[in-house]
Amino acid sequence: MDKRQDASTTVAAAQPEAPAAAAAQPEARAPHLLSTEQLRQRIRPDLSPRSFFNWLFRARADLGFPAGIRVGARRCLWSEAEVAAWIASRPRGGRFDGRRRASGGTPAAGKAA
Repeated sequence: MDKRQDASTTVAAAQPEAPAAAAAQPEARAPHLLSTEQLRQRIRPDLSPRSFFNWLFRARADLGFPAGIRVGARRCLWSEAEVAAWIASRPRGGRFDGRRRASGGTPAAGKAA
């Protein structure tokens, strides 16, 4: 009987340590992924879906936009953290800055301000 009590005590003593060890390590979370529509709403809501695809193709080549993660033959997702870092790295007020202008645009060329 003593052996059974010793075995159950050993098992019971080992169980509380497991949650403490798990709490000590940071929990690995999957990155939040954005669909194409979510990406368009965040970066260029003024563009139609087709125009956004064209912009996205140019942005990848010219502006260093992060590559998407292909999850199917016709579906691609983007890491929210990578997109946020790209937006933060862009100069404000530029053509592809991912933010709306408060004034609604710039005056047309040739017109007096």
